[in-house]
Amino acid sequence: MIFSFPDLRRPLVPPPDRNPLPFTPRPSPGEGFRGFEFLGTAHFTRRSVSEAIRAVASGAYSSVALELDRRRFEALNLAPFAGPWAPRMSEGEFVAAADALGNREGNVWLIDLSMEEIQSRIAEGMTPHELRRWNYVSSRLGGYEEAGIRLWEAGREDEAMSYLELTTRAMERYAPTLHRALIEERNLIMASRLLAVAARSSGRVLVLVGMAHVDGIKALLTDPEAIYQRMARLGLNYSPPVRIRRVAVS
Repeated sequence: MIFSFPDLRRPLVPPPDRNPLPFTPRPSPGEGFRGFEFLGTAHFTRRSVSEAIRAVASGAYSSVALELDRRRFEALNLAPFAGPWAPRMSEGEFVAAADALGNREGNVWLIDLSMEEIQSRIAEGMTPHELRRWNYVSSRLGGYEEAGIRLWEAGREDEAMSYLELTTRAMERYAPTLHRALIEERNLIMASRLLAVAARSSGRVLVLVGMAHVDGIKALLTDPEAIYQRMARLGLNYSPPVRIRRVAVS
């Protein structure tokens, strides 16, 4: 999960004109896109790296969609490995998945907002009081997150999530602006960009996102028209996903 706070004293940049969403192809109501398979990850764990590698290396997917923007993707690619199964940074499982495509034809789709866009969205609504309150609450959640990560690494996923989800629930209660920007709005953007991925993909697509995003994105994809309506209400601008084309070399 991204925790980065903007300088609330800086002037905000007006959002660009809103672009329409690519609403083709459309699933039947409540059906969702069957070409997607989601793999939820815990960003700080070696287990998520190894699971991402195994899934992509299986050869079952023609493309991979990642919870990254181009700048974070490039930064992760430049960071050195700490070991063969260790993440390079907190989102290392995403780059490990792209690497696992190996010498095969395929697309890597980057579907997340940039850090600058996320920070701007937080700054638009977060007050200093809310920021102070979240700093106080989050400082008391570290022990729960560490316990959740240990359980996740041990393969005890359900128990791990009972700890890891505490942060998301506390954020929703004590820092609703932060929750909206980090979870709800990013879910909308990633779901809207997956619509474009679906329109340009012929095979199965593996979607790698943090566990906190999986259920929300899946629910949004069952009703694409509602994605546009909610984005319009929140003043979110659609832009297409970034495609990184992988070409096999003989």
